[in-house]
Amino acid sequence: MISKDYLSAAKQIAVDQVLLPSNVQSDIDQIQTKINSSASTLANKTQDNSEDVKSVIESVRVALMVVSAVMLLLTVLGFGFLKSPITAQNLPRLAQASGGKFTCIPVIGGNSLTWLFFESIGTELAHFPTPPALTSQFW
Repeated sequence: MISKDYLSAAKQIAVDQVLLPSNVQSDIDQIQTKINSSASTLANKTQDNSEDVKSVIESVRVALMVVSAVMLLLTVLGFGFLKSPITAQNLPRLAQASGGKFTCIPVIGGNSLTWLFFESIGTELAHFPTPPALTSQFW
């Protein structure tokens, strides 16, 4: 350590062949011991913190991979189970038959799920802050 070299050199200082008194040399040794102890404590705390941060980052990495895998699985399942009747060949015919309006979203009672959702939001907001009733289509 550089500080060790400097402190050892400081103990050897002599003026006109007179060395530093032994109590001053002892003080320098105590300072050197305190500096070494502080440096060791700092190194240990830094190592502990580094391990904690790496552990948290690893946990977040695993969680993100799991979420990504689940999202990919849901996407694949969605593409496998949702078959749209609309293709490039029958798109103009469908548009003409439905008066220019068609949807790939499942229809319930002539309304798309999106429309029903937005309609229920409007209905429920009309009596805000009272929550939706248990029998409401919102649920």
